[in-house]
Amino acid sequence: MINIFYEPGYAKRRKRIFTIKFNKSVLFNKLINFVYIFNLPIPDRFITNGPHKLMNNVIKAFRKTKLSVFNELKFDNSYIVQFDNFGENILKEIISKNNKKSKVIIGPLYTNEQLKKLSGYLDKYDFIKVLTPSENAANSIVNELNLNIDRKKICTIPIGVIKEKGVIKVNKITKRNNKCLVYFKNRDASELKKVLEILTSKNIRVDLFEYGKYDNNKLKKAAKKDSFGILLSSIESQGFAVQELMSCNLPLLVWDESNNKFEGRNISGSSVPHWSKECGLIVKSFSSLEEQLTNFILNIKEYTPSKLVLNELTYEKFRSNLTKEFNNF
Repeated sequence: MINIFYEPGYAKRRKRIFTIKFNKSVLFNKLINFVYIFNLPIPDRFITNGPHKLMNNVIKAFRKTKLSVFNELKFDNSYIVQFDNFGENILKEIISKNNKKSKVIIGPLYTNEQLKKLSGYLDKYDFIKVLTPSENAANSIVNELNLNIDRKKICTIPIGVIKEKGVIKVNKITKRNNKCLVYFKNRDASELKKVLEILTSKNIRVDLFEYGKYDNNKLKKAAKKDSFGILLSSIESQGFAVQELMSCNLPLLVWDESNNKFEGRNISGSSVPHWSKECGLIVKSFSSLEEQLTNFILNIKEYTPSKLVLNELTYEKFRSNLTKEFNNF
């Protein structure tokens, strides 16, 4: 049994008083506050940032099970989604109870400065671990952020992105159109231009989705209809959008990014931290993308990215992984 602690302030963004877009208005923040009282998820179409998506998925994964309670200190095991002032205060409350059976997992929502503060608690108490959603993120903490956090104090558990039955349902889709879904996030516009030009030269129609400018429901709808996708993204610690594309069984040609900056520090990783050969093809340059594109399209029926999602990234798998981590402390 697990206590799950989260507070939506971490995921909120500044809103406008006068706007026709609901998810950019102050009314949206009021809705967030309201559903928080009842631990309800927000409709995906309103979510525009990763932290909010993560919290929403945690709620979806646990709210209809008897495995947990939200924002209530009832059991020995506690999962704190974020390490901000809210998360630290919850941790202090747990410590003050002096329960020798307490086990705490924290993350993956934290800044570099918050992680520095958390490292002090990790040194002092052996019943606390920090959660990362991928091995790439764990390696960055240990090898690149100079935080002196013991690797044994880090657990790698990706947050679930879909129910198992949702993946099974998508796998029944057999008809797809002759279109390419292009997902663009935090990359140079010249790279996007090159990709669009080569697709145009091959008479391939495009559904373009740029980070922060699309409706999540429309993204998933296109992913269930289009033949394949091309991904241009910066490195990700998890990458919810790309994993939702995978959950729609959309073969992906990934122009990968291996380096990025995190709060002024260079960190290494990948645009697709959870990946297998059945998901598609990864290239490191445009010339390689250009060279591989035709052959990739000819072989798209060989790829089944939903298998990786079913094995590693469902809500059910997330619940199981988190429970196992507490049991194996």
